[in-house]
Amino acid sequence: MDDTVLCELSASAAVALMASGELSAETYATALLARCGQGAHLNAFINLDAEQVLAQARSADAHRTAGKPLGPLHGLPVPVKDSVNTADYPTTGGTNALRGFRPATDAAAVSLLRQAGAIVLGKTNLHELSFGWTSSNAWVALIRRCHAFRIGIWCCALPASRRGSSI
Repeated sequence: MDDTVLCELSASAAVALMASGELSAETYATALLARCGQGAHLNAFINLDAEQVLAQARSADAHRTAGKPLGPLHGLPVPVKDSVNTADYPTTGGTNALRGFRPATDAAAVSLLRQAGAIVLGKTNLHELSFGWTSSNAWVALIRRCHAFRIGIWCCALPASRRGSSI
């Protein structure tokens, strides 16, 4: 499958293909990362570490290859809002005051996502400290509307903060 087809898969279809071994988590993550790169002008991500995402995808592939039990979200890259703590990414809340904050642990929601086999696909932009809906953020960057620009399984049509950011 080419990247365009991969980026149009539903989450359930992608997980089913990865669980069966027809699609590797690394290949899927690579396609989504490429699409994220194409949409970099949207300022959807505050932090996105491609190598970290790919390392987690390779780990998911090794887990499947070893015959270990797979979670219901096996290998699925999921973006996390930057107001939610993740142990492997800074959590800034979109404000300069928290630019160096690195949580020691994941938020409960992120922990559950990981337990289900999901991969954190970076931290998404937001209105500073989530104190608004316009997505105006002087410290990071204005989140642009994506209209019909698609990144993987996520898309928006309204202002970013009202519809889960620009992805």
